[in-house]
Amino acid sequence: QGRQVTLTQSRTGGGMLLTVEPAAKVPSAAEYMKEIGDYLTKQKAQGTRLTEPVTRIRAQPPLDRFAVDTEMGGEKLRMEYAVLSQTDGGVTVAVRLPAVHATALRPEVERIIRSMAVTRLIESK
Repeated sequence: QGRQVTLTQSRTGGGMLLTVEPAAKVPSAAEYMKEIGDYLTKQKAQGTRLTEPVTRIRAQPPLDRFAVDTEMGGEKLRMEYAVLSQTDGGVTVAVRLPAVHATALRPEVERIIRSMAVTRLIESK
């Protein structure tokens, strides 16, 4: 879907959205966290709480992540987010994990996030 890739786990209802951006458009983790907060408010998410503050999980290239627990549409969710920033571009990641499956799926999410790298220049269109 253009600059976005969606991965779904149909058995559990989990999913991951990867958005590739030119370097100048990659938000900081704090900016992304605000954007996510605004989105969750707009979606009328309830009981949203930051469960993991912004943490740098890799120094080079910089990779930051954070997580929130929330409820949308009557479903309890673990939402994981990450921002990868490199000279050639970056990636934002949004992960939706049903709370009942979050513990089992988090190691796979962690593996995917840690393996991300921009391998060619991402240009503005």
